[in-house]
Amino acid sequence: MKEIPELELIKIAPFKHGLAVLRYKGLSESFTENAKEAPISEPSSLIKLDKNIGFLKSKISQRTKEDFLIGKSLKKQTLDIQIHQQPLVSIIIPCHHAGKMIERCLSSCLQQTYPHIEIIIVDNNSTDDSITIAKQLARIAEHRVIFTECQQIGVNLARKHGFTIAQGSYIQWLDADDELTPNKIALQVNALEQNRQFDIAYGSWEWCFYQNHQYQYKLVFPSEKLNDPLRYLLLQYWHPPHAYLLCRSAAQKLNQIQAWHPQRQINTDLEYFTLASVLGLRFLNVPTATVRYNHWSETQTSRSTPYWQRVQSLKQIAVRFQHYATEQQVQQLSAEHRFLLGLNWGFWSLVPIQIRQEGKACFWLQHLSNGVGMTLTPAEARIVLAMKYLRSVDTLMGHTNQIIRFLWKQVVLHPEVYKMSVTEALSVCVGLLLDNDRTFSEKALLPPSQSSINLLNFITTVPLQAPLFTEQREAILRILDKLRVTGLLMQVTSKTSKQVSTTILTQSLA
Repeated sequence: MKEIPELELIKIAPFKHGLAVLRYKGLSESFTENAKEAPISEPSSLIKLDKNIGFLKSKISQRTKEDFLIGKSLKKQTLDIQIHQQPLVSIIIPCHHAGKMIERCLSSCLQQTYPHIEIIIVDNNSTDDSITIAKQLARIAEHRVIFTECQQIGVNLARKHGFTIAQGSYIQWLDADDELTPNKIALQVNALEQNRQFDIAYGSWEWCFYQNHQYQYKLVFPSEKLNDPLRYLLLQYWHPPHAYLLCRSAAQKLNQIQAWHPQRQINTDLEYFTLASVLGLRFLNVPTATVRYNHWSETQTSRSTPYWQRVQSLKQIAVRFQHYATEQQVQQLSAEHRFLLGLNWGFWSLVPIQIRQEGKACFWLQHLSNGVGMTLTPAEARIVLAMKYLRSVDTLMGHTNQIIRFLWKQVVLHPEVYKMSVTEALSVCVGLLLDNDRTFSEKALLPPSQSSINLLNFITTVPLQAPLFTEQREAILRILDKLRVTGLLMQVTSKTSKQVSTTILTQSLA
């Protein structure tokens, strides 16, 4: 039995609408040509990248710039809200050194078509011109704008302080560098008023990227109905905090358990909304309600924090999830929930291994040092070889994210197009669909074309925490945990984990 070369096991599935061939006005080369000049404000310019993500790259137009500024002649859209009494919505904005983006943020609040709002700006020891800019905009605002101070530094402390002042029946969390689209609050209030059995509304969002404070491109994530929100949130199916709107009663329950943990500086929104699901709060999908999440500086807290510290934070958060899940929902937890709640958050790397094929659809994985081994399916073999190729030290979740990106790139490089989407192709790669369920090409991979190179570069820019390929991620995660239990992964100490290469950490943060 000879060892199988790495690429032979990665059968690249064909695709139809994914990142490999962009169906934009029928042209496969549109990624670098047609899409570049598309105005950001025109939905027809959006390139669909499979069902869960779209991409739009453009030079932002002057008209679009004016849409976000106060005092311009923006024609607000009207919305017929079928409620007899319009409840007050409190928008709570913690502000710490957000002078470069606060104007866009506050303007997006003042342009809401929903009329009954109050805006609470919490000065969290800003020493730049953030508050000055905000006060200048507030002078000409039609809505009530409240300024208050929280002298204890920390975004969660500022949020909790803002909540003590809020009078609204609904709570809208908003960071000072992000934006709401004009109908966001109106749509979600309307939905929650008509569906009183729900506690929290969520919607679609756009991940907007800036360089030197100039707009570059955005990723568009349409929201989908989550039949099991707890499962998705434990799999880090991430939405920015302002994509949600909370009934006051839900915000109060979360406040009682300090879901905005006073000492937490990173992963705060993941903790908050996962705890909401752990407590049994009900989520309502309002896909037409959209927000913008802005990536504009590498000094933003989530990106400037070392990766090992992020992992330590996730470990602490996981303990809270386990505590409240046991306390609140012991009878409702499925085996799947228990697996995700008990996920190991240590750093792991693959031991020295050998893989041999022992049948048409069977492989043998063996530890080269102690002889420990296990049989693998073709999908499991692909995942192990992808991990071997990446040679990284990471958490199980971190490895999972990197393997998804690796397999995604392999799908893009496939030279032929069949009747399959990227999501289906990845499902085959990780074993969610059987290989014999689809027809595959056995041709060797061709050298990547310039178009493919552009697409590969784009995939690299998609942040690993984007809400993509959740089912496929879980499949990989389970296989990696199986390797851990069998002894085919070795744990790396905390001290060593801090020395993980800068390249790997940068990829993990991307």
